Amino acid sequence: MHIYKDNVFDDNGNSVVLYVGKKRDVDKGSYVSANLYTQKDINVDGKSDSPTTMTGLFISMDKVKSDDHVTWYPGSVCDLAPAPDGAECEGDDADSDGDSKSRGDISIDGSLQVYPIPALDEVVIDFISNRESSAEMRLSNTLGGISMQSWHEVKKGSNRVSIDISDLEPGVYSVILKVDRFRYVRKFLKVQTR
Repeated sequence: MHIYKDNVFDDNGNSVVLYVGKKRDVDKGSYVSANLYTQKDINVDGKSDSPTTMTGLFISMDKVKSDDHVTWYPGSVCDLAPAPDGAECEGDDADSDGDSKSRGDISIDGSLQVYPIPALDEVVIDFISNRESSAEMRLSNTLGGISMQSWHEVKKGSNRVSIDISDLEPGVYSVILKVDRFRYVRKFLKVQTR
């Protein structure tokens, strides 16, 4: 894929994810606002009289290279797409009715981690719980379709769940962890094995 000199590729506030099988070249003076995954290099040119701006999440299986006159505004994995059913990506301490958590409610959100990003064959979900409970874990695609669903016992303290994702198509997925009346969401990128 090649974005030629002085072109604009703008997501206009929408979620845009580009999957490029080969390398991606961006010429000087361009503006790119999107999330990009490539199997090869990302090469970005910029000159003092024609700088280039890159905004989004950029993942390459090889190298990301740029000139001195390229400005990078990296996004996060949470910026990839809106969470299903209006769930927040991080820091949501409210239940589904919007009420604040009360004492005695389970607390997980600040410790929830999903890795590696990008993921090839397996994704690991780590979290710390303040008490025992049970949890429903779902993986959904960017359209909200459920790709996997399972139930797990939650112990007080550290918890780890590993999920085989080798059969999933490459793309952006949400891990949705439902514990009691609370829902926690994190996103990850599944890439194709070389």
